[in-house]
Amino acid sequence: MSLPKFMQVAVIIRAQVTDGILRPGESAPSAAALSRVTGYSTLTCRKALSALITDGVLVPGTSPGARPRVPARARVLVDYKVRIEEPKSHNGKRTLPLDDDLVAALVELRKRQARESAIAGTAYGAGLADLDWYSPGDKYVVTDQLGTPMHPESYSGEFTRLLKLAGLPKIRLHDSRHTTLSLMEKAGVPISVISKWTGHYDSSFTMKTYVHATDDDLEQGRQALAKLHRLA
Repeated sequence: MSLPKFMQVAVIIRAQVTDGILRPGESAPSAAALSRVTGYSTLTCRKALSALITDGVLVPGTSPGARPRVPARARVLVDYKVRIEEPKSHNGKRTLPLDDDLVAALVELRKRQARESAIAGTAYGAGLADLDWYSPGDKYVVTDQLGTPMHPESYSGEFTRLLKLAGLPKIRLHDSRHTTLSLMEKAGVPISVISKWTGHYDSSFTMKTYVHATDDDLEQGRQALAKLHRLA
């Protein structure tokens, strides 16, 4: 017995997700587009998309009427085991501008990886098959010399090493998020922009949780208050 029509359509989309044709964060074809390709009705194709959402293969669009999309996954560490999970909220997936220095560094990194791939040959990326959390087609910015994504804990280890080298107090890598946002605020970046940068829904949460005043800030407050007194 053949599968129902909507399930046949669902199989097509599921295969595109599995094979990496539809990447994390990308929108699935609309029901109308699927109808044109498969020859099935728009209603049947809409039912297929709904079934894929129910199964967790797709997630609803971020706004009313938007197409379903492939979940944008984040790599997290639980008990030293890597897990791929959805961001905490729809704001977790966002596009941020990069400064010229960072772009140059990323371009140079990509060139180095291309050289490493050429040297390693077929061994490059071969270790991906041993990762139980890896999805075929996924791409990672930072990899080792054989194209395997770095373990998340390695970032914390390197951060600790650099802190020690610079003679700075030991803090967690996540604490640098607080430092960054506080420095942005002190540089005059509006809190609404900082909140959007972090993916927070409420700018008051960003201000209360991540932006901190220092003794130098209090000194600036004293100087400003002294000026006001002189004006008075």
